[in-house]
Amino acid sequence: MYVLGKEAMTRMATSSILLSGVSGLGAEIAKNIVLTGVKSFTLHDTADVTHVDLATQFFATEGDIGANRAEVTAPRLAELNPSVAVTADTSLDLAAGDLSGLAQYNCVILVDAPLAVQTRVSAACHDAGVVFIATELRGIASWVFVDAGEAFEVTDRDGEPCASVMISDISSAEAGVVTALENRHGLQDGQTVVFSEVRGMEALNGTRHVVTVRDAKTFTIGDTRELGTYESGGIANEVKIPVTVSSLPLGDALAAEHPAVSPADYGKLDRLGSFVVGLRALHAFAAAHDGAMPQVWHAGDADELVATARELAGDDAELDVDYLRALAYTARGALSPLSEFMGGFVAQEGLKALSHKFTPLNQFLFMDATEVVPPLDAEPARFAPADDRYDGLRICVGNELVEKLGESRLFMVGAGAIGCEMLKNFALLGVGRSGEGAVIVTDNDVIETSNLSRQFLFRAKDVTRPKSEVAAEAAQAINPAMRVEARLDRVGKESEGTYTDEFISSLSACVNALDNVEARLYMDSRAVNNARPLLESGTLGTKGHVQVVVPFLTESYASARDPPEKDVPFCTIKSFPYKIDHTIQFARDKFAQLFYNWPGEVNKFFAYADGPLEEQLAEPEAIAHVLAMIDEAPTTWAECVAKGRLLFQQFFHDSIAQLIHSFPPELKLKDGTPFWSLPKRLPTPVVWDPSEEMHVKFVAHAARLWANVWGIPGAGHTDLAAVAVVADAVDVPAFVPKDNVKIETDEKAAKPVNDDEAPVDEGQLAQVVERVRAKLADGVTLQLSVEEFEKDDESNSHIDFIQSMANLRARAYAIDEIDVLEARRIAGKIIPAISTTTAAVSGLATLELLKVLMGAELEAYRNTFLNLAIPMVALSEPGAAPKITFTGDVTFTLWDRWIVSAADAPTVNDFIAHFKDNYGATVTGIFVGAKALYMAAMPTHKKRLKKKLKALAKLPGAAELDLIVSFVDDAGNELEGPVIKYVL
Repeated sequence: MYVLGKEAMTRMATSSILLSGVSGLGAEIAKNIVLTGVKSFTLHDTADVTHVDLATQFFATEGDIGANRAEVTAPRLAELNPSVAVTADTSLDLAAGDLSGLAQYNCVILVDAPLAVQTRVSAACHDAGVVFIATELRGIASWVFVDAGEAFEVTDRDGEPCASVMISDISSAEAGVVTALENRHGLQDGQTVVFSEVRGMEALNGTRHVVTVRDAKTFTIGDTRELGTYESGGIANEVKIPVTVSSLPLGDALAAEHPAVSPADYGKLDRLGSFVVGLRALHAFAAAHDGAMPQVWHAGDADELVATARELAGDDAELDVDYLRALAYTARGALSPLSEFMGGFVAQEGLKALSHKFTPLNQFLFMDATEVVPPLDAEPARFAPADDRYDGLRICVGNELVEKLGESRLFMVGAGAIGCEMLKNFALLGVGRSGEGAVIVTDNDVIETSNLSRQFLFRAKDVTRPKSEVAAEAAQAINPAMRVEARLDRVGKESEGTYTDEFISSLSACVNALDNVEARLYMDSRAVNNARPLLESGTLGTKGHVQVVVPFLTESYASARDPPEKDVPFCTIKSFPYKIDHTIQFARDKFAQLFYNWPGEVNKFFAYADGPLEEQLAEPEAIAHVLAMIDEAPTTWAECVAKGRLLFQQFFHDSIAQLIHSFPPELKLKDGTPFWSLPKRLPTPVVWDPSEEMHVKFVAHAARLWANVWGIPGAGHTDLAAVAVVADAVDVPAFVPKDNVKIETDEKAAKPVNDDEAPVDEGQLAQVVERVRAKLADGVTLQLSVEEFEKDDESNSHIDFIQSMANLRARAYAIDEIDVLEARRIAGKIIPAISTTTAAVSGLATLELLKVLMGAELEAYRNTFLNLAIPMVALSEPGAAPKITFTGDVTFTLWDRWIVSAADAPTVNDFIAHFKDNYGATVTGIFVGAKALYMAAMPTHKKRLKKKLKALAKLPGAAELDLIVSFVDDAGNELEGPVIKYVL
């Protein structure tokens, strides 16, 4: 919902899809679309489940072999989303039957169908105005074709938030130049903007203009010479303009002189021609052999395929013969990571067909995994099917890797959206099923209702259960032979006693399935310190990334990171907001203060009421809060409403009127520029109106939260009409402005610990203490309920309070308001996730695992950045581990650990001499973690020179120490050195 939006979701809720071909790839596509939500989903298939299907078809089990794939899958698919009508159809004849019935669908997807059937159905769909998608997985190669029709309207090409540019200048010229107030305007050529709040060139306001970008700070909008002279202000807001795309049916697209084909991996651009010819040759081979694909690693069949390809391409064509032979050898197999990647990609194309949001593929995309195929002269017996669930995999990669997967030990941190997909992949691959193999997964989170739309191993019955436990059970249900150990630990410094270096060193690889940078960096450091591979991946809406970290080959996750986001200044949040995010943060702060912090202070106070009052709470203001909470305690629902009405007056009228009194509209700075210039927006106080829904909504939900805190009956009473009557009768004191009120304007000023209008001084505190003592003497004791913010409960008034407060603040500052869904996303800091991107990213990450276990060379690995909205997939070779010069020609990388034995260098002096004699480097400091064993700059450390490092470390029982050592060269320049493993 957060990614697609209400309009797109509404379209999908009335749309239908037909998917024909319920192989593993078909199941992946179906899973991702049904999780997202459509009106109906029809599965069509006439084939039965085989052992090869089990390599990718996670809905099928060994007990289903011989049963129809659609009938097996439909009921299990339906469990994912009860709002989708899932049906199975085994009677439809796409090869020769009547196709007029396809017009009832909004999108038709064919999986692994004969090319003749694809071409026939494509033509029928094109004529009927139905979006057609064809996709295939043939061993180590996969592709997708999309025909969106002759005039498919796209309402939003990329799904990016609309840019909003504050303006500092507009030139009067034939090509008027607009200069942004901030360093980057974020616009691109061809985008459309509409202007508002421009002073001087008022004629621009309300008009639309197409942008031509000059640089990061300026863009042109056409002739501005007749519009007057720019004075100040102005905002250029991007407007999404629908676009129309046109596609060819499959037959015409294949026959084109230059078919519209894109590779997922642009390192394989030279393979485009071979792909198109290979696709046609593969189907020509099947047509000549009663529909059968080339036999498994059969040289004769591969020769025939290559010959057919040459005949189709012409004698002068340059063909990648190795690619064609690999295609022939593996065509009867199925590589599950590739299936998952393509399943995510194709599902997103299907959702585009229904929602009209995001840009459809133009028109082919192909992806292969030739890097995991053994040498083509390998013994064919290594790939022969064994009539087990790994046959599809074995055909592609050989039995040795199948067995290695079974013996592998993986440690995965996180069992959310990516974690679920990865566990499913590991189950299909048979990871951890033999020898010392196992998958250890840890996650300290529990399942919430909002997880069910994208974390496919979870069901409604699992809500509130630990994610890791449920995910482990579900993975083992897919493959009972898999060993999964579920843990509930939060991985970090506090759990290093459990996840020791010995534990990490015992792993085949670490897997990140995390949603925060801090945890990713921690796991990256553990992997590097123990020379273990790490698979890192993540998603953000339709965007995703994969990074493979391989010991002694690649850079690490920490080698290159985006800079942290800048915090919004406190004064902006409190007094000068100009974005809805600012008013949301203000609302979050006030929610925490009113309904969490202050009630918590009261509870804390009365829990320890026998101590000195002045020392009971950390801040003096806290005792004042306790007194205020006692004095203002409501006893009825009407009194809670009254408190809400007074909060309305305080936040949306009086504080804003005071701000304007302190900084009048005509106020100018010392340089003569107006104080109220963008980004500062001159606000207008909000005047209470009982007929305004947003006014009453705020009061109602504030009242309900107060009632919850005080345990007052009627807490569920949010009848807005009744609340409006009560609130309108409240006696609200008239606003009287104050002089000399300090309002922070310095953007560098930190937020005070207690953000109160009137901090308590020592004299006031003494009075408050005496009044509280009197209350205690009267026997007053309190225990209040504390409201801890919960974003996912629609019935608790939390988000309604946040949304109404943020919108009323936004209304005062003329900022666009938002709905509850968007308020939940921003306030809850929700990272938008959808099943399609999650699947695509997880598939690509799992593909890298195969390469890790094969011991591939650097050029075989791929990092990925993708954006399914555009759509764009960019695979690239990982950056090599950079070499750092120590002294002379001595270099090291982040993976290197130089070993020094305590037997050779027992004392600090010996240790220093070791590096001076061997490297010409002078040791200036020796550290274990944050503990300094020796620092040359410390005079008191001279007496440590003769002491043993082991004794200084004071770590009895340790076998070795990881030492951080600082060095300088003979000229006194600091040297960067590797970690030193000091073997005790």
